[in-house]
Formats: sequence, C-alpha cells, structure tokens
Amino acid sequence: MTPTGNTGKHVINGLSKLLEGSQYRILGLTRSLDSPISKKLSALPRVEMLEKDWTQIDAA
Repeated sequence: MTPTGNTGKHVINGLSKLLEGSQYRILGLTRSLDSPISKKLSALPRVEMLEKDWTQIDAA
C-alpha cells in the first residue's frame, strides 16, 4: 500500500486525525513530492512525505 494510492490516502487521512495532539508522525513514501496527492497529504498535521525509490532502500 502506498500513501498516494486509493487505499493509502484514506489511511493517511484517518491516521492524521487520530494522531492529533500526539508525539507521533506519519512518514509516507512517494515517487514524486510534486504530485497533487503528495502535496495534499503533506499539508495534513503529523504527516511528512518523503520522495524515495523504494526499490533502492536497504535495511540499514
């Protein structure tokens, strides 16, 4: 599930509301920070979007 996909964006919206006033944050991976959905999600409280190629991420 990606944060900018159909299911992911609804999960991020819901989690953002649930985490209001908490110390936690949501990190979402996207292929493009310039996409309209990424920009919209970045504007939500407690949400930080990161542009990454998840095929290049290692466990370190």
